[in-house]
Amino acid sequence: MLLIDAGRMMAAPASEATGMARVDYAINAALMLAHVAAHMGDTVGLLVFSDRVKTFVAPSRGAAQAERMLEELYALQAELVEPDFRGAISFLRARARKRAMVCAFTDLVDPEVSAQALSYLSSLRPQHLPLVATVRDAEVQALADAGPSAATDAYEKAIASRTLGQREIALARLRSRGVLVCDAAPGDLSAAVVNRYLSIKRRGLL
Repeated sequence: MLLIDAGRMMAAPASEATGMARVDYAINAALMLAHVAAHMGDTVGLLVFSDRVKTFVAPSRGAAQAERMLEELYALQAELVEPDFRGAISFLRARARKRAMVCAFTDLVDPEVSAQALSYLSSLRPQHLPLVATVRDAEVQALADAGPSAATDAYEKAIASRTLGQREIALARLRSRGVLVCDAAPGDLSAAVVNRYLSIKRRGLL
């Protein structure tokens, strides 16, 4: 199951070089993962949510399924609203009873959103195998790593370091609850998610 957060944090640019939002990278990675999973013989489903469920494609196989998901994601844009993880997970539980890997594409910078994601995604275990896929912000990382040359630079570096610290805490909490994590640079997200899926298959975790 592909679970895509289309709330406000996913509307933020993941890379100023490309101008693509986090949700754009999530869509590309989700479609690539769906293609590989279908080739491996697995059923694939899709749930997109913001403050409500926006799209649901029940798990299935075949070329028609891939086409439908492509159509649903083609014009998807994130909305400037808070994501409702509780509603999304409740909706998913009611419609996906068979054990599945649930790959959730989201962002964990905002502490409140992170707390919701931790609570509701970890609650999927042990029935399902939750995997959280997040996009690293290259610009924030560069600010945190840079040597400050002025007072304003020092302030920006401190903010960037705090943001990264909060994010790492959120990822660590997910892992401690048994949630798998795939954290990658924007351009590496698709490959990273596919490789994690293949690793899960090899290890027989599903």
